[in-house]
Amino acid sequence: MIDFNDEKITEEQKQDTLLQQIDPVYKEKRIQYGVQPFKASWIISYRMLEVLNNNAHTNEGIFDFYKKDIAKYDPSMTLALLEGETIREGEWDRFYNCWSKRDYIRCMVMFPNGILTNITEKHGETFIIELDPENEEVFKNKICKYPNTWNIDGSLNEETTGTGIIEFDLSMLDWLDKEIKSKRKQKAEDDDTEYEDLEELCNEGLYRKIERKYWEMKVYFDKTVREKIEGKDEKKKVKDNRRSNARKRKNKRGIKRSFNQGFSV
Repeated sequence: MIDFNDEKITEEQKQDTLLQQIDPVYKEKRIQYGVQPFKASWIISYRMLEVLNNNAHTNEGIFDFYKKDIAKYDPSMTLALLEGETIREGEWDRFYNCWSKRDYIRCMVMFPNGILTNITEKHGETFIIELDPENEEVFKNKICKYPNTWNIDGSLNEETTGTGIIEFDLSMLDWLDKEIKSKRKQKAEDDDTEYEDLEELCNEGLYRKIERKYWEMKVYFDKTVREKIEGKDEKKKVKDNRRSNARKRKNKRGIKRSFNQGFSV
């Protein structure tokens, strides 16, 4: 049982405790998995991820992606974003072990093999497509341009799938919601049943927020977040020690040189 008077307890942790008291199913799963679940998931495009990642690069967090890597994915394809821990300004972050200076959310990103259509408790559902490498325009503007998505023969690149962690300003979820709703509105106003490109196909209900909890994947996520932060701290210590030792060696060499110079024969 947590102490609600503990200043390090976040609002989200308080809600988690209350849910365990009023929802027996939630309590059972909370005991089973030992973590708070992902609160919801989103199916978004790589173009949307690029905007979130740009925001992640502007804060002091350590979780983002190399911009050049994201740029190599086809921006119209879909991926999964799972809502992890929300930290408000002035709250204690149990992973960073410090007080937060801003509102942010830490999320898991799933890079699927194919077009993501749904996100279940254990995995994402996709359908596989292939491009025609004989089509000159497709070859130039898709296959060659986005090697993290497409192989040279037009098949999907399975080597760039997996998961990652991103941390961005909490307000970006509002932006994401508005972005998806605006795309749906644009599609609804268009009476065409033909799809001109992949992004137009995805706009037909694929981009969306899925209101459900995800438990099993959150266990892996929390473990990875902790390891990444501890690993970064350890690397910093090693780096600082190397610099310190290098300075000591330099000082010793300086003293030795001075000694030799002062007492030459």
